[in-house]
Amino acid sequence: MISQAVGESAEPNDINDQGVVAGGKGGFGTGAPSRAFVWTAKDGLVDYGLPDETMPDQQARWNALNNAGRLVGHWNLHSSTIHAVAGQVGVPEVLPMSPMTEDFASIAVAVNDAGIAVGLGLSVTEPVLVPVVFAQDGTFTELPGATLDQTNGGAVAINAAGVIVGTAGIGTASGIVPGLRAWVHIDGTTYDLYQHVDDTAGFTRFSNAVAINAHGVIVGTGRLADNSIGSFMLTPIVTDPIFADGFDPTP
Repeated sequence: MISQAVGESAEPNDINDQGVVAGGKGGFGTGAPSRAFVWTAKDGLVDYGLPDETMPDQQARWNALNNAGRLVGHWNLHSSTIHAVAGQVGVPEVLPMSPMTEDFASIAVAVNDAGIAVGLGLSVTEPVLVPVVFAQDGTFTELPGATLDQTNGGAVAINAAGVIVGTAGIGTASGIVPGLRAWVHIDGTTYDLYQHVDDTAGFTRFSNAVAINAHGVIVGTGRLADNSIGSFMLTPIVTDPIFADGFDPTP
């Protein structure tokens, strides 16, 4: 393995199949400006900046990018409301995802190759963040049922087929929050993963679904019988006649 150091205070958040890296650099979370960046082997680290260079204590970073170079992320003032942003590799600027994302709290966490992004947005009924999907025009809508038995949550990943995974309940950095529930959203319906798998393998709960690949394999973390944190991998049963991706809708 050959390492390629980019220097500076850069924190990568994602890499696409072309080896393009995106993230944020600077003092994110410390009060100092954090700026979105893109790194390529050809151009090195390029500063994509902030939505408004004149605004003090503003912070921005990319959270994800796809193979077409679509960038998604967020900006905020230090310790203030967060807003989803978008951009394109090769165009060094950070743009609001839409007027809606500027007016309401939102964050874009992942984007697939079709350009569909997912993340968190302000609920239309309660002052809480809920799992959302962002349309091509940047507006967002809540994923029906994706908070399960919790009051809030977030979408974390989306694959090429548009299958979305995430967490009901927003926890602390340690993830130790009673009630967290991992879910999958398929064809307009959200399923509690723990309730719809063939073998829970000693887990008492699947807490966080963090990624899903093109084959529908989901990975995440959950709680074991002694309340410690364990990791899981859920593999779809493609020949299952009841539910094509392997998740049986009847527990």
